[in-house]
Amino acid sequence: MIVGAREGDTGQVRLYRSTDLRQWQDAGVLDEAESTMGYMWECPDLFWLDGQWYLAVSPQGIDCQNVYGCGWFAIHGDWRGDCTLSEFHELDAGFDYYAPQSFVDGNGVAGRITMNNRITQGRSGRVYYACCDNNNEDYGYTSIWYTDDKGKTWTRSENDLDAKKLGYCIQEVVCLETESGVVRAYFRNNMGFVHYMNSYDYGKTWDMEHIYQTPFLSALNCYNIELDPYDMKTLYAAWGYDNANLHGIDQWPRTRWALARSHDGGETWEYLGTVHENNGSGLAMMNLNVGVTKDYIFMDAFSSNDMSTNSQPWGRT
Repeated sequence: MIVGAREGDTGQVRLYRSTDLRQWQDAGVLDEAESTMGYMWECPDLFWLDGQWYLAVSPQGIDCQNVYGCGWFAIHGDWRGDCTLSEFHELDAGFDYYAPQSFVDGNGVAGRITMNNRITQGRSGRVYYACCDNNNEDYGYTSIWYTDDKGKTWTRSENDLDAKKLGYCIQEVVCLETESGVVRAYFRNNMGFVHYMNSYDYGKTWDMEHIYQTPFLSALNCYNIELDPYDMKTLYAAWGYDNANLHGIDQWPRTRWALARSHDGGETWEYLGTVHENNGSGLAMMNLNVGVTKDYIFMDAFSSNDMSTNSQPWGRT
């Protein structure tokens, strides 16, 4: 496992090793930043592509066009032992490309997604990409792109998910096909619950007149919904719920998370459990993720005990 870290004002990528995914041992530092390469290397991603290992990181504290940078190094040598990094290559000079993670498709080809902008594949074989933009008078909007030829060509939906028309924000969109062929675009917002809208033509157009509410109480908090790749029917959802006062702007302290499962494409949900400060987690968490493997369901997140700028004590209830 690789994690982003810092030592003082020096960004690092650290390695950890485990044989059972429960007990972990420190395996040292893969590499660390030089003086001009930032005080923190966030969201590292180690991947193999065309016979070469690469390390992608999002350095904080470097001179770049974006708020924070994002780029890659080629790894020379064995990253498990002695290795050196190439010069830093910027991945994107756009508005807010940040924290990318790699994935491998069915042919073993590595690809990339950006933080909170998900690539998903439906039962039809079509692949969807939700590309969010914070412009639009601070409301934000999302463009949905899709491909039927393994990413060689992409088509943009005829209408964007326009938050200004709705009157509230649209963030962190996840597109999932249901068994009936309807495509749902789930999103978080400032209205208290995770919502979704539908496409009835596999993403070509989106019904902006009907917005549906999920049972996930999570005002502007992190969430994630994942399709089980082993049966292609079951959905898992994780969401933060400790801002249940619903006043629409509070995202903190982000210390309470819940997990649910659906066997009918999201029509009904089974509550599975919660993690909070009274049963094992007293940390604030971001970038929530649900991982579905053959034998395990993982819920993981970036965590820190000093992220909240306005934390409040919680009593046992």
